[in-house]
Amino acid sequence: MIKNIASTLITLFLILCSSQIFGQLDKKDEFLEKTRILIVDNKFEEAQKAINKELEAYPTDQLYQVKLYSNFVMLYLYDNNFDKALEYANLIKKIAVQTPDKLDDAYASYCFGRIYLINNLYEKTIYFANEGLKTLEKTTTDNYLKSELYRIITLSYNRQGEYNEEYKSYVLKQLYYIEKTKLDFDINATYTDVMVMYLSAYNKTKQQADLDKAFEYGEKSLNLVNYKPILQYSEQAKATTYNNYASIINQFPYKNYSKEKRRIIAENYLSKAMQIANQIKIGELLMICYTTYSELCQDKSCEKMYLEKAYNIAVNKKFNKKDNIKILLASSLKNIYKSENNFSKALEYSEDELKFTKTSAEKLNNNRKKLIEAYYEVEQKKQQINQLQAANKSSNILKFMFLGMLIFALIGLVFMIYTFRYKQKLNKQKTNILQAEIKESELVLKLEKEEKIRLKTEQDLLSLQQEQLQKQALAVSLQLNHKNTFIKEIKEKLKNNDVNLDRILRDERITENDFAEIKDVVQEVHPNFFKKLNSISKTKLTNLDQKYAAYIYINMDNQKISHILKVDPQTVRVTKYRLKQKLGLDKTQDLQLFLQDLV
Repeated sequence: MIKNIASTLITLFLILCSSQIFGQLDKKDEFLEKTRILIVDNKFEEAQKAINKELEAYPTDQLYQVKLYSNFVMLYLYDNNFDKALEYANLIKKIAVQTPDKLDDAYASYCFGRIYLINNLYEKTIYFANEGLKTLEKTTTDNYLKSELYRIITLSYNRQGEYNEEYKSYVLKQLYYIEKTKLDFDINATYTDVMVMYLSAYNKTKQQADLDKAFEYGEKSLNLVNYKPILQYSEQAKATTYNNYASIINQFPYKNYSKEKRRIIAENYLSKAMQIANQIKIGELLMICYTTYSELCQDKSCEKMYLEKAYNIAVNKKFNKKDNIKILLASSLKNIYKSENNFSKALEYSEDELKFTKTSAEKLNNNRKKLIEAYYEVEQKKQQINQLQAANKSSNILKFMFLGMLIFALIGLVFMIYTFRYKQKLNKQKTNILQAEIKESELVLKLEKEEKIRLKTEQDLLSLQQEQLQKQALAVSLQLNHKNTFIKEIKEKLKNNDVNLDRILRDERITENDFAEIKDVVQEVHPNFFKKLNSISKTKLTNLDQKYAAYIYINMDNQKISHILKVDPQTVRVTKYRLKQKLGLDKTQDLQLFLQDLV
């Protein structure tokens, strides 16, 4: 985890710290170089004043102004002021679309590529870098700018964390063009990029040749900062190089040295970096050094101490405005405290990690939204300018034709009028077709809506019919049960020769009349009544229990129930009492009210 944090911090730092020296060191290029160094050393106010003064001194040199504005883009990206960086990138783009100099377009593509890179939009970064490289093919050679365009492509691959041959190819192209410039400050930054690329290759392939190459370019970078005078005024570049070399020599096998010997060498280089960092008081540099120190630690308490020092700098807005670094350090500290079972501290850092992640996501989304708006605004203006230029060119041709060949001009005018009318007619036809399609779609939607309403109505009707049939079936079931009981009684009496048919039939007619009345009421019983009744019963209900429940539900008293079922009223009372017990009711609860409240 610590290795990942250190490499990520180095990568983030290098993206912003890349210098921007253009062409040979004439007076203007020397000024550009000095302002870049001020930016790298976090002297933003001094750099801003110097650039504004230079802009006033060269008000008509548009290419030089574009270069100065690109310095502003770098300054504000390094100061984490996205809005101002985007403002100056848009200004460069506006100048580029208004001037014939293609080099302006290359600078505009480069600045937008850097902005997209900072916001983790790697596809757009690579797109703008390639646009800049295409532009440079049509203009004068600018080896530095070519190298920087390849550099933002390689950083895009590096940030995505996966090595491939394409990544290697871009890094080597970056190296090829920067070495042509003889600009040691930028060559040093490129050596670091090459070193990181070969380390990525080694992590994937485990080939010793890749690791040897990584150390080779790390040592080249060391030689530059130690012996080249051009780097003497940038102590930060020197400290960063020492820190990077300390990190890799501690992490990776080197010259058959033991782990302890590599740690001692790394500590020596890191102490040099730390000494410079304390002198120049750049918070980000101190933070990276503390993180690398945590790699050298041999116990958890030491590692935790240095990570907390780095974290305290990271959360201080005066020294650091990058949420990515805060997230990485908070996550690492969370894991350390978690491994120590100190869950309260782990939770504290976990909450910080979540807070910083949310803030970072909000910033990125906001920045991306602004980038999209800016991109389309500039493209729209570019298109308008192209249209105006095309219109002016067409107007000049028409004037020339009118002066030279009046008849041909008239024919051309007639043709234009005809074409215009034809386009109008064609547009009208297209409009009519679209309107017809819209009406057709509306009609289809209307028919579908009506069909849904019809189907729902039919479904509701079927539900009502089904419910009515269920009610009728219940009423008929009750009547059939009674008929079966009646026939059974007649059979019993026939066996006993105790038959008074007139009386029996008279009683049955009375009962039939009662049933005609009952049948109408039973049909009002809810079809789900018995289902709900059985579901709440403590024990299984018999058919007789269900009959009693139905009779009680339709407001029949004990006398009517005893008459229909041919039982004694006392039996009805006993059965009702048992039914209450089966339903889990206490003595005070009214059985009839309970049943009627079921559905």
